[in-house]
Amino acid sequence: GILLFTDGSDNSYRDFQEVLAELKARQIPIHTIGLGPESLTRDVEITHVSAPRVSAPETLSIARVTFRHSGFGGSRGRLEVREGNTLVQTKEVHFPRNSDTFTTEVKIIPTSEGIKSYHFSLKPLEGEEILENNTRTTIMDVQNLAARILYVEGHPRWEYKFIRRSMAEDKNVRLVTLLRTALNKFYRQGIEEETTLAAGFPSEREELFQYQGILFGSVESSFFTYPQMEMVRDFVGKRGGGFMMLGGSSSFASGQYQNTPIEEILPVWLQASDEERSSSESMYVQGESKLRLTDQGLNHPALQLSSIEGNNASEWDEIPVLTDWNVVRDTKAGATVLARLDTSSSLDPDQPGIPLVVFQRYGRGHTLAFLTGSSWRWQMLEDQEDQKHETFWRQMLRWLVRSAKNPITVETKREVYSQNEVVDLRAEVSDKAFNRINDARVEATITSPSGEIFTLPLQWDAQEDGIYRGQLTPHEDGFYAVEIKATASALAESDKERQAKTSFLTSTGSREYFEAFQKKDFLEKLAQETGGNYYTASDVERLPEEILYTQSQTSVIEVLDLWDMPFNLVLMMALLFGEWILRRREGLI
Repeated sequence: GILLFTDGSDNSYRDFQEVLAELKARQIPIHTIGLGPESLTRDVEITHVSAPRVSAPETLSIARVTFRHSGFGGSRGRLEVREGNTLVQTKEVHFPRNSDTFTTEVKIIPTSEGIKSYHFSLKPLEGEEILENNTRTTIMDVQNLAARILYVEGHPRWEYKFIRRSMAEDKNVRLVTLLRTALNKFYRQGIEEETTLAAGFPSEREELFQYQGILFGSVESSFFTYPQMEMVRDFVGKRGGGFMMLGGSSSFASGQYQNTPIEEILPVWLQASDEERSSSESMYVQGESKLRLTDQGLNHPALQLSSIEGNNASEWDEIPVLTDWNVVRDTKAGATVLARLDTSSSLDPDQPGIPLVVFQRYGRGHTLAFLTGSSWRWQMLEDQEDQKHETFWRQMLRWLVRSAKNPITVETKREVYSQNEVVDLRAEVSDKAFNRINDARVEATITSPSGEIFTLPLQWDAQEDGIYRGQLTPHEDGFYAVEIKATASALAESDKERQAKTSFLTSTGSREYFEAFQKKDFLEKLAQETGGNYYTASDVERLPEEILYTQSQTSVIEVLDLWDMPFNLVLMMALLFGEWILRRREGLI
């Protein structure tokens, strides 16, 4: 058997379940001796930090920091966020009395491109037992998104003009617009080549899938063919792009999108058609209404008008009223309502208001319904210097394209690893139409913190189309840069389109200081599953008496009769001969 003296924390890098299965197969019992307290009296620990892995300069991102605490309910602490060695954000956190875990959100706005390391640290509290678990680190790849959004509008209107104006100077998102000016006549803006959208809305996957987002304005469903709408559905579900529909007289149910692939991906159920609904129902309403953020919307990165903690709600309170909205039958299960319309002075909890901003995940991407066409008033009725309208659309459209990936990608499971911990690389290889490729040759080039460069071939995962995997073990602290290059006949000739990059951070760290209490339930289960016993330091003296012989896979049991053993015969003869010699020496015979 095995005697295991431990608190139950696992700081190793091998899959423990594999080790356990091996021991159980060999029938080797583990006797666990639990060490350390089962809980800490006074301690605070940052258990996890969740932040976007990729962002853009001057784009607000939200990091979610999770704490575990004991003995500090009702107290307050100070959370500091540093980008490298520079303090970029502080926030006061309140430790609840009714829960030992809670999560707080912190706003981060990177100002330049590059791989940024963010350190989240809680200032030590008086009486804390362990200080080393007050800090967590994550990294963010800040890059110019160079995203392209296709905006289709059915007729000239103020919403179109002001959205284009708000995005004109944005270096991260390029708005390519297709405006219908008359029957079969279009006005194209933001195009890079004369042939772009020359025939109207794309009819081929490769042309449509080069965009990261699609925006439908007030344009009826008959403008598109059914295959084009199916292609938009695949754009979101398979390509991972973002889709957004704006309100208007020809949007949603008013645009006859019922029972189409577009309604399938929208986060709302549309009103019935004219033939099915009653005459008193209206699908498009004109009148004054006030936008109200929900709790989810108040903290959503797309709806942040201020980077100052606590100011977002007051900024939205100053927004001018809207003058139109589209009515929907209901929001879909799994959708999140970020904002509602309220025609009264305040929201009634029993009648929460008309959904205005709703989003949901669909396949690999996400979709958003913005059920009004009068956000232009947020700029028209404000001073020229007021940036709320511009900030809203920039944040919203950057968020819209955040899930869109390139045809070739590479990623790691986490952002931060320890030295000598195995890092799994996962690459995905597709062509321009996002069809997975299984016969590519994929090679990763890794640059260590000291500048050492080595290559690693990635092998196709036969269980997943287009997925290639490899492993490496870092031996230095710092940033590791990973670049993959894929070669296949179906890929484009451009080297840029054949490559993808990612990075991760390694640190010696102090993993043993996290969850530094005894996991009694785990140790009892471990002993029970292997046929052993659990002990504490106070009763471990019982162990020698209770350990029983256990047959294992390598045990061999052999039964021998004492009377039929040659060794016993020789021993008996030796004893008799020895007695005879002693008796003769003493003259007894």
